[in-house]
Amino acid sequence: MKTIICSAQPFFLDLVHRLRDSCGVVPVYWFTSPSVVVDIRARFPGVITHDYYAVIKGRPAPEFADRDCGPLDWDLVEALREHEPIIIEMMNRNDAVYNRFTYNERLDVYFGFLRYWSMVLDECEVEAVIFEEEPHQASDFILYLLAKHRRVRTLFQIRTISKLGMIPSSDIFETSPLLLREYDRLVNPASRGERALPLSLQSYFDLITSDYKSILKEHLFDQVEAVENLGGRRLGSLTQALGEVRRTLTLRLVNARVQILMLLGLRPFESDQKVPGRSFEESRLDYLRFLLFRIKLHFIKKNNLKRYRALSAKGLDLSGKFIFVGLQFQPEKSTCPLARRFVHQLLILETLLKHLPDDWTIVVKEHPSQFVESYSRYGDQYRAAPFYDRLAAMSRVQIAPIDAVPFDLIDRAQAVASAGGTLCWEAICRGKPALTFAHCWFQSCHGVHHIRREEDVLAAIKSIQAGEQVDVELVRLFALAVHNLDVPGAVGGPHNLEFIGVTPAENAENIARGLAKLVESLNAGDVTNDVVT
Repeated sequence: MKTIICSAQPFFLDLVHRLRDSCGVVPVYWFTSPSVVVDIRARFPGVITHDYYAVIKGRPAPEFADRDCGPLDWDLVEALREHEPIIIEMMNRNDAVYNRFTYNERLDVYFGFLRYWSMVLDECEVEAVIFEEEPHQASDFILYLLAKHRRVRTLFQIRTISKLGMIPSSDIFETSPLLLREYDRLVNPASRGERALPLSLQSYFDLITSDYKSILKEHLFDQVEAVENLGGRRLGSLTQALGEVRRTLTLRLVNARVQILMLLGLRPFESDQKVPGRSFEESRLDYLRFLLFRIKLHFIKKNNLKRYRALSAKGLDLSGKFIFVGLQFQPEKSTCPLARRFVHQLLILETLLKHLPDDWTIVVKEHPSQFVESYSRYGDQYRAAPFYDRLAAMSRVQIAPIDAVPFDLIDRAQAVASAGGTLCWEAICRGKPALTFAHCWFQSCHGVHHIRREEDVLAAIKSIQAGEQVDVELVRLFALAVHNLDVPGAVGGPHNLEFIGVTPAENAENIARGLAKLVESLNAGDVTNDVVT
């Protein structure tokens, strides 16, 4: 099975080696980085390696540098037109520093990727594409769409909660058939004797049904201290900003010597950012400009937090009926591509307000990561004072203070809504209905209303008005179904693996086992790899 590998993580070498033995994966093209390229070529001779930053920028692999990709297939453009706005939106990730990546430039990049990946899929006779997780750079997402359009297999893992494990999947917009099959099996009365939760899951549900601080570390990973400090934190100084830059660079494992070499231009600095006056392919961000941007972001976030505090300082009236809406951090895959049109989260509020009973209100709360310094990679395309001013101007909408306890709001609300956020998972675990306006790992769980179109909102509100009750036992069975897929592990770098408590070798073995099960089911026709919709 000739395969494109879309990951530059070192553990993928062992993972692909295991998949070669278990289901015949033969890597022919590999997204890589300088730290692993030599090992990849040694273990898989003949594979085309393509530096991941070059992939993002649309620079071709050396083997295809002089290749004519041919004319654009306009039938293909028409077939994928529903996804074109998502692709254009996704390039906001690449426009954080200067905010000058024009619409026409983005179209040129999109069409260029269509030509290039079409040629690669043909030339390499690709039969499968393995992603590390759901693709959320434009380069990867376009490859995913093309693969689905051609019925080339797509395989990846979906992150859930670390105690549950990951979900092998082949479609980013649909629930994994492996998970649905196991959930249906557990819900069936014939499986009553297999419903006991393992100790790790029972402990997890004990935490998520107690106080919010108990679950904070599990759900917010490395942001716990920063989030706890948001409520009373003063606006930062330049010294603080420099300190945050230093801490971020430490997390990126960039030592002082490397930083000096990059500042002097003696070592290349790679980024995914578009630079004005150059094509995206030719853009190379200056390292000093990157550092200055990080300092600027420090003050942007502080000013945003100051504005948010001012607008939420009047207190909340929770005496009536309300929907609790949690905003999602942006930009992230949870909203782009997974929320589709609801990447613009004010549309969620407007849609709810249109259909809520007149005596119901909305309580909205910002995602704390939007103000956390370590999440300062991107600029202010999605959050600035006008965004919060629009929130405040909406009738029947109250803005919750940033230090408001989410579990208190969940427990007092009639329902919870978000663009696929963990908040909705927390809600159903605590017995409250949830509306998810994005595709997410728990979208098919009991208690969740997956909103794809306006009539879904009407049906959800009608059900909630009628007194809908969430059966928490069915939610626990969904968690057990994820756990039973038996894929403990993580995606990302060493820091992520350490948090989960797995070694790179264990991670490779677990993920390979999960993907092999999925391939086996695809081969048997038990699950499908349908064209993207």
